Amino acid sequence: MAADLSDLIDSLKRSVNPPGETVISALDDEWLGRLQDAFWDARLDGLLETFVVDDDGIVTPITGTTDISRDLLQIVVFYAAYNVIYSKLLNIKTQLRTKAGPVEYETQQSAQVLRDIAAELKERKGILLTRLSDLGSTKTYYIDSVISRTDNLVLGLDQWLGAGIDPGARGSVGFTS
Repeated sequence: MAADLSDLIDSLKRSVNPPGETVISALDDEWLGRLQDAFWDARLDGLLETFVVDDDGIVTPITGTTDISRDLLQIVVFYAAYNVIYSKLLNIKTQLRTKAGPVEYETQQSAQVLRDIAAELKERKGILLTRLSDLGSTKTYYIDSVISRTDNLVLGLDQWLGAGIDPGARGSVGFTS
């Protein structure tokens, strides 16, 4: 049986709003769109590689019959909440000052607090990806830059060196003549 991302809308709303308040509101279609985008973001990060989501928000396995588990669906909720909160932080004004004659009003939202919230979200995402890698749920890749550079030189691909650098010239960084 396939999973329906629309079943996660309430979970997403709880993730971005404090209890008893609605700070961020949207129509269910918009929440579903955020969940679909989050699914593909997670997939691009190396998660959910064996699943796809269609335009209606239905998640199905690519191969086999194993359904997506609830913990993997919670990753989609996390990615969606991450993106929603990030978008909200982008639109928060850190200072507002108005004046009408002798009356003046000023309010501030600490930019430091907003920065710390964004850093915390980024750290949680990093922990999530690292832990899933440890569990074997996602792949870890290592790139050997020396081998990559040598292969490119042997193949004559020197564009990666940057403009104006001749790999055969005397004094080029990393090369001997």
